Amino acid sequence: MVTDIIVSYAKERNFSSLTFTWKINQTEIAENFSEAYELIGNLKKIVLLFDLSGIEYINSGFIGNVAELYADIEENGGKMVILGNPVINDTFDLVGFGEFVRIFDTRKKAINELRLSV
Repeated sequence: MVTDIIVSYAKERNFSSLTFTWKINQTEIAENFSEAYELIGNLKKIVLLFDLSGIEYINSGFIGNVAELYADIEENGGKMVILGNPVINDTFDLVGFGEFVRIFDTRKKAINELRLSV
């Protein structure tokens, strides 16, 4: 199945950002996490803003992949926060995801959190 998923990665001054963007019914995302890992490269001590603000829908498989990425980053001495939106944040809250990953509703708040860790 061909999807309209876009994964982009950028290195900023004190942190990196990984952005996923897709349309509402695109649920085939596992292969895109492989691409995300390739774009990031070395996870050692990475400080990552995971930008999901352009996402309209996530499913349990996606949440599992995000949890795995978060665990891999933490195990390598890094830090990850999520930039979401009201729909995504509600979904994460429903499954208790916010109990171990910081989730923000504005880019400014997320970046401020990352700067505190650098």
